[in-house]
Amino acid sequence: MGIDMNINKIRVSLVDNDVIVLRALSVILKRMIPEIEILWCASSGSMALKYFADYHICPEIILVDMSMEDLSGVEVCRVLRRKSDKIKILAMTAFSVTEFASDASDAGVQGIVNKADTAVLRDMIISLHRNNYLAMNYMSIKFKNPFEANQQVLMEGKNIHVDKLTDREIEILNICLKGYTLKEAAKLLHISESTAKTHMRNSISKLGVRNKVQAIAKWGSIYAKKF
Repeated sequence: MGIDMNINKIRVSLVDNDVIVLRALSVILKRMIPEIEILWCASSGSMALKYFADYHICPEIILVDMSMEDLSGVEVCRVLRRKSDKIKILAMTAFSVTEFASDASDAGVQGIVNKADTAVLRDMIISLHRNNYLAMNYMSIKFKNPFEANQQVLMEGKNIHVDKLTDREIEILNICLKGYTLKEAAKLLHISESTAKTHMRNSISKLGVRNKVQAIAKWGSIYAKKF
């Protein structure tokens, strides 16, 4: 569809664990949207969160790949959304949009796109810049504006019994959040692996999730001190 390019500067940041994709997207977007300004590019979820916290200018739109390695794209989006009710987040994937659309919506993004479809990517960025959120809905999934999405994500934590986590459970969650296994966490804390597993099971129950991976992700996205 035709795009009126008479628009204001659009400040964008990119998050993708493939540095080649980051470079390519930067070049393509600058060519397709002359008014775009790429503030920063991050090749990991943790790097993106650090840049977001440290950079003196906040982007208007952050594009986040769903298939990250250190933190999932969904969790990166959730952390960003908890921190801001103003930034617009656009999820990207090289796989099926349907696979990630629901989780992305729950994480507070404003839309999702297959990053190989650069024409649609361009249109969605411009729609977000114009606050046209209705254009972002996908099938039966509706994406909220940044303020409503922020409220949604903040409400997620209200039924989580984080105050009931013990110091040891928090220690294990923090260690696992850094990429260590439970066996390695047990060794670092000088406890048995079975004891570490018991602490993790308790954490899973208190955080209201189904498994260890979800517990670590939930802790990282909402309560971990490093964020």
